[in-house]
Amino acid sequence: MRRLAFAAALAVSFIANANAQLSTRANLVVQNVQVFCQGTQPIASLTLPVMAGDVGRPGLLYIGMHDPSLSSAAFFVNSAWTAYQGGLFPINSIVAGLSNTQLFVPLPPELAGGGWKLYVGYGALSAASENQVQMAINAIDAAKALNANAAVGAVDPNHYRRTLMQSDMTQAGKYGYVYTGVENNPYVCQPDTGGGGH
Repeated sequence: MRRLAFAAALAVSFIANANAQLSTRANLVVQNVQVFCQGTQPIASLTLPVMAGDVGRPGLLYIGMHDPSLSSAAFFVNSAWTAYQGGLFPINSIVAGLSNTQLFVPLPPELAGGGWKLYVGYGALSAASENQVQMAINAIDAAKALNANAAVGAVDPNHYRRTLMQSDMTQAGKYGYVYTGVENNPYVCQPDTGGGGH
């Protein structure tokens, strides 16, 4: 019942088109993809590759899905799938030093088996981007120093970094489609209901 309720909530709620924020095509080839069953729960195991120039940089990891019409999306956050409602993409994890990463992603059968496609990606914080953040902080501090009583807008450094890292992912195509092979099989882990099991 919970699965049906979740699917219905995603279907009827307004979900902004995450695909519209992706300004280039996917440039990552996800590796070592396997799907296995944990009871009736399908799990995708995969390796998210990190480009050589980004290894060791701070970054954010993203795990998302979209429907066949590219009109609805969901992201895997805090061990649960959540509907995307617009704005910055929900983050799967914060990484102090990026490297090739093995991920285990539980697939919601009513979505994965309903034609939804799984994507993974990352955004890196380059030295140039960190300099942008520091320059913004310094500019605000300088403005406040000139006139302590002036209304000066604040800068949230972490929010600014997050924006720059998401832009890095979307503009450089640092994401990739995960071909699970079960996109249209909601019963893959329920052989008695028509799935194959693994």
